[in-house]
Amino acid sequence: MKEFIKINKYYLITILLMLLTFILIKIYLSNDLLTFDTYLHDKLTNFVNNSLVTNIFKVITFLGSVYFYLILLITIIFINKKLFYNLSIPLVITWSLSFIIKNIIRRERPLTSLITKPSDFSFPSGHTTCSVLLYGLIIYFINKSNINKNIKIAINIFLTLLIILIGCSRVYLGVHFVSDVLAGFLLGTLSLVMFIRCFERRKAWKKK
Repeated sequence: MKEFIKINKYYLITILLMLLTFILIKIYLSNDLLTFDTYLHDKLTNFVNNSLVTNIFKVITFLGSVYFYLILLITIIFINKKLFYNLSIPLVITWSLSFIIKNIIRRERPLTSLITKPSDFSFPSGHTTCSVLLYGLIIYFINKSNINKNIKIAINIFLTLLIILIGCSRVYLGVHFVSDVLAGFLLGTLSLVMFIRCFERRKAWKKK
């Protein structure tokens, strides 16, 4: 952990500054932000609101849930234990960080939703944060493997689109505001970069 902090001290400072910014926005610009979020949410749902899209987004949002991650990781542990640890530990840390920020900001979720509303707070989107981290790491490890180049490209495109759609699904289904999802993308990306830096540093040590 000490080495992790040393390698990523500037990214950790960025996260702390980001958290401070979130707190200041909530204190001074909460109503303006809510108006902006509500406007974007209404535009999105009015543009694509139909039962087929709703069902598709329900499936997509499940692919960003803790339940699906458990299924995925349990499957991976039987295939590659090292990969299991390389994915599960960063995921748990990132989820915990998202949970802590949620309980500092304490933003209520939208009033209406198309699925059962989660009981925790809204900001940032945990689905979005963790999907960026987990699927981003899978992309990283896939690109480091000996898999065929065309397959790598196909997986990269699929998982990148999945990450984006998971974020969109949270807004469309009414369980998050747009700013929750944008914050999730930012927090997930910072976490992803930090863990990739650790993996790269560890590889450099092994070569010495």
